[in-house]
Amino acid sequence: MAFRIHDSVLRGEIDNRVKGIVRGKIWLEGRAEPLTLELTGNAHPDLAGCLLTFTNPLDRIPHPHLELLAPLQCGAAGDITAARKVRVFDISFEEAYAMLKRQEKPPEHLANSLYLEWFSETNGLVVIESADYELTISAPQWQLAPEENEQRARDVAGAMDDFIARLTNAIEQHKRGRKDPEEPWDEHDYERFLKESDARTEKYMELLDKYGDSDEAEAKISIEMGWNRELTEEEAEEERERIEEINRACEEALHEPPPEPEPHREGIDWIRTVEDNLRHPLQHRCFESAMKFWHEAETLG
Repeated sequence: MAFRIHDSVLRGEIDNRVKGIVRGKIWLEGRAEPLTLELTGNAHPDLAGCLLTFTNPLDRIPHPHLELLAPLQCGAAGDITAARKVRVFDISFEEAYAMLKRQEKPPEHLANSLYLEWFSETNGLVVIESADYELTISAPQWQLAPEENEQRARDVAGAMDDFIARLTNAIEQHKRGRKDPEEPWDEHDYERFLKESDARTEKYMELLDKYGDSDEAEAKISIEMGWNRELTEEEAEEERERIEEINRACEEALHEPPPEPEPHREGIDWIRTVEDNLRHPLQHRCFESAMKFWHEAETLG
């Protein structure tokens, strides 16, 4: 999964005054020393040839896994620009959220957002994105020619493709050891299956972030995930049988009476609620606490 660390940033600098090299330092909440960037590539035309410095005026939220970021970030530059267009609310987030709950449209405008992306040899994709940072940009010492900017875009697309390929390889690695579903599985088989599922989810989330959620994006994501492959007649029949089996099992489960709990385990493994439902005591306490805080939050607005 990509590291998205914009909430943790104190300040930083990005230096692309040497063509083909992006250097930088990023100071983060919770880390004594800054991240040092040594990247190949160039920024977008708005920052190419420039020194960018920025500060985060908002309260910082330390990323829960900052210790995993290598102090020296070597790799390839991704999209680096201070002119990415995003929609920004004209009112506070709390006011906007209240309007959305009332199915009203909050006032908003298009704004420039800082977007810093790189492909770290150690940590994979790292992203910083914010429309709230305070920026200072020097005059450019050189400029990208149109053909150089086209090559820059191709290089970034290639780096993203390599990153997605690594996620695909992680899926395939976990798939290779998977047993036939008809065979008995042990805890290692289930662990391998869960890791494969996590890898698929990570790949899907990165593709969703890359392409968005339009109809055109769905088609691209489907290709990348391998969902658009034509099934053979045998595979299609197996899929139909599997779905029918799942449907039968669900139908049977709906009509099966729930098992009666062991009386001597009441209060330990189960309790009966006022609605005459069976619950584990800890599950019931969690549910009641969640409902209590939800109602309190609603009361407080």
